[in-house]
Amino acid sequence: MTLKIESAAARYRLLDSFDGFGVRVPARTNWFVALFMLGWVGGWAVGETTALASVASPAQWDRNPGAQMFTCFWLMGWTVGGIFAIYTLVWLLFGSEVIGIEGAKLTYRVQALGAHWTRAFAVEQIARMRVFDVQAYNASRRSNSIPVPSLFGDGAGSIVFDYGAGIRSIGVSLDAAEACQLIEQMRSWLPEGAVAGSGWDAT
Repeated sequence: MTLKIESAAARYRLLDSFDGFGVRVPARTNWFVALFMLGWVGGWAVGETTALASVASPAQWDRNPGAQMFTCFWLMGWTVGGIFAIYTLVWLLFGSEVIGIEGAKLTYRVQALGAHWTRAFAVEQIARMRVFDVQAYNASRRSNSIPVPSLFGDGAGSIVFDYGAGIRSIGVSLDAAEACQLIEQMRSWLPEGAVAGSGWDAT
């Protein structure tokens, strides 16, 4: 008996809204993680409201100011943790990346529920665009990190390229095969030599 294996279709979709080349990549949703995060955020909300009520109570400050100071410091860390948990949950459920090339500019847009941020790169400064196999890298480190764009950087994307004296990364929701396919589609829209020889290089 022979089992026929169907080829997987790429998850990204071409966009007609660009005067050039554009694709939309939906977030890679892990439903187990999303449900866990949803439950955690519910517990976080209970802890947040309880702590806020405590620090807002003059009677609690009069009774035990030392404990209230500790609660304030704990609340700051708890709030930051909750913000990142909510960001991760919103990304997993509603997030997407838009990668576009128009003229002399490559844009990378991260969006979810109407909120977004965009980075723009001059295509003439892009060199050695290649694939970074994030899944293999995480496996080698025995890491199970969630593919979420960083709020303060490019994140660990599957498409990397040299940009001036630095290295940039985009496409956190792409797997290595999708990234390689997308790079080949972008090759004709980029300056000659902007893409590495095979488009694959894990460094």
